[in-house]
Amino acid sequence: MFMVDNLFYILLFVVFIIFYIFYKINDKFYNRPKFRTYISVAMFVATFILAIGVLSQIIAYKQERYKVTIQTLTNFSKDFSNDILLLFIQHPQMNYFYKELFFNQVSENIHRNIELEQLISMSIFTKAFEQVTVIKQYHDHFETKSMSETLIKILQNFLRSPNFQYYYTECYKPTLAGPIIIQFMQENFGI
Repeated sequence: MFMVDNLFYILLFVVFIIFYIFYKINDKFYNRPKFRTYISVAMFVATFILAIGVLSQIIAYKQERYKVTIQTLTNFSKDFSNDILLLFIQHPQMNYFYKELFFNQVSENIHRNIELEQLISMSIFTKAFEQVTVIKQYHDHFETKSMSETLIKILQNFLRSPNFQYYYTECYKPTLAGPIIIQFMQENFGI
């Protein structure tokens, strides 16, 4: 691409030098039909190279945009998992809820912190449903399909927890969920 852009300017410079030399050799040369033909050919070649340069710029821009989108989606997916884990690292007293969500181990003897459970659940829903919006927006990318599959697996695992499912159906869905979220949850989990 760099070569194509520079090639245009180099060709333009060479054509200018050639015309200037012809003009200095014979100042009446530019009135001849042969000289007009040279000008036409040079203009055609310059226009063709310019068109190639523009097309290469467009193609390079689309490729760069696609790479940036892939990188953004990959980072977004990684951040989702890291943020969930950080919630539990910051609140070690919620280890029972972590086990319930990730390993489906419900502890009956633990004193539950309902407010923190709800806060963590709402945070997980918010982060998960940010991904749903991105998946709907970029549905034609391969990366969003794998992102969607991963999100569905994670949420499927979390929804095995009766408490997490309760927080979705009774707290999040009636108050904060929009139509895209409700549709996604209905299609994938029937709730």
